Amino acid sequence: MPVVMQSQGDGPTIQYRRIHLTGLYLQSARKAAVASLAISTTTENLDERVELGILVVMWSVLALEAGANQFAEDVFAKYNLNDFDHCKKEFQKPARISKTIWKWLKLFAEGPKTMINLSDSLFVDAERVIQLRHRLSHYRPQDTSQKVYYQPTAPIKQPDGRFYREMWNADMKPTKVEPSLVESELVANKSRENFIAVRNMFARWELAYGRDVSEFNKTIPSI
Repeated sequence: MPVVMQSQGDGPTIQYRRIHLTGLYLQSARKAAVASLAISTTTENLDERVELGILVVMWSVLALEAGANQFAEDVFAKYNLNDFDHCKKEFQKPARISKTIWKWLKLFAEGPKTMINLSDSLFVDAERVIQLRHRLSHYRPQDTSQKVYYQPTAPIKQPDGRFYREMWNADMKPTKVEPSLVESELVANKSRENFIAVRNMFARWELAYGRDVSEFNKTIPSI
């Protein structure tokens, strides 16, 4: 973003100076991931592990969103950045993909002239973290609960001639248990995976421009 000056009538002149937050968000995601992985087992300090897992997801997606808009100021300077931000007109996105991933696809295509398919693992992995953030932000118990399955009893004919079966009783043993969102995404060893999925986007951006990534690796090391 170039230095932008704004003045209106007799009012003051305002100079806008960019302050980068993207790197801070990514560093914060890494810090939370490292702290989460330092907890030795999935049952130790459960509340802390869940909190750290959520922080990894939130900071990571913040970095993706902020990074897309930050890079767009240079890449799409000749376009209406408001259209880019809202993915409309020439930036109209297709269904079933987040705005953030669509922005990154457009950035790669226009900036370093790198065409990456939406089916590429770079986008698929990052989209998974974004959707996880949505599931945490728009919490719905039926979607995030542990699901325990039971097999009903066989139908038994009753004196009235009808067949009945018992759908559940306290003595039944589960036939299948699907882990909750907390178990599968936050308590399990997913913090590294979630952070790396987003870090890879920024590393690929540097590589696409042919830059030496050693400085990036020094600033935001992998884990």
